[in-house]
Amino acid sequence: MGHNAGTILENARGGTSLFVDFAERIAKPLQMEDFALRYCRYQRGGDSIHPAYIFRMSARDLARFGLLYLRRGAWNGRQIVPADWVAESLVSYSNAGRGGYGYMWWVSRQGRLIGNLELPGEHFAAQGNKGQIIFVYPQLDLVVVHRVDSRIPGKEIPNSQIGELLRRIIAARAS
Repeated sequence: MGHNAGTILENARGGTSLFVDFAERIAKPLQMEDFALRYCRYQRGGDSIHPAYIFRMSARDLARFGLLYLRRGAWNGRQIVPADWVAESLVSYSNAGRGGYGYMWWVSRQGRLIGNLELPGEHFAAQGNKGQIIFVYPQLDLVVVHRVDSRIPGKEIPNSQIGELLRRIIAARAS
């Protein structure tokens, strides 16, 4: 999560840890199977007075989060995240060259988002360290998760390779 956004949220919640809030408000209702607070940590560095919020999550739990957004914040008939918030968070508020950026989500612009991948319709992604990604393509009712063990040096996956992987998955799904 963005440095400032996490600090703002924790302050607004009376100092409640973002990780505890996530566990109660997101992980528990989504029945995440592998999420545990012991896999979350603050990381502080010289580039900001605000910490980075490091989540280590399994592919299946990341997929559940992607499905939550694909379903506009609903899970098993219950609205977990307000649908208006989901819609607002997926609006492109800035042009980042390869697409736009909403509230912690990369958003397609003119069909472009990741690497050299161009797709019709809207699509969006959350991208993390070294090629971690949750890719959501509502047109095909599709969520794709790619994880990398970011603790191992040299495991970074460039966006061009992620784009090619997604192209192949979408081609297989569409046929």
